[in-house]
Amino acid sequence: MALFDQPSEMCRPWAQSELAASALAEILLVDSPEQFLLGNALADLDVDGHGLRSGDVVMTLLAAANRDPDRFADPDRFDVGRPDNLHLAFAWGLHFCLGARLARMEGQVVFRGLVERFSAVEPAGEPVRNPGLAIRGFESLPVRLTPR
Repeated sequence: MALFDQPSEMCRPWAQSELAASALAEILLVDSPEQFLLGNALADLDVDGHGLRSGDVVMTLLAAANRDPDRFADPDRFDVGRPDNLHLAFAWGLHFCLGARLARMEGQVVFRGLVERFSAVEPAGEPVRNPGLAIRGFESLPVRLTPR
């Protein structure tokens, strides 16, 4: 969907197949499937003037971190060739997704397969988003594939 929303970026991986991995990372950067994590503070600490005590529930907004202007130049722009698109879509540290490596590999295989086998991938109907707050995705995303 992120590619459909940006037609000029959609055509780049088809013109430059080496952008497949970067395009996938950019999609995860701008539209993370995991929006937030809940956890507990492990120690008393101060976060920007707000005191947290050990055991307090903390919500980490991964999607907001992926749009941090201190971390990413022009964070709201979708750029499949962004040189530094190390996102938090799979979280980080202790909570890093165990399946992240497999998900990246599967995504790259699918994306490269689309680029190699089809000259165009276009929307073919209205997408239906999953209604969940924490995990984003689509219940359906109809597409039209044009074979090479």
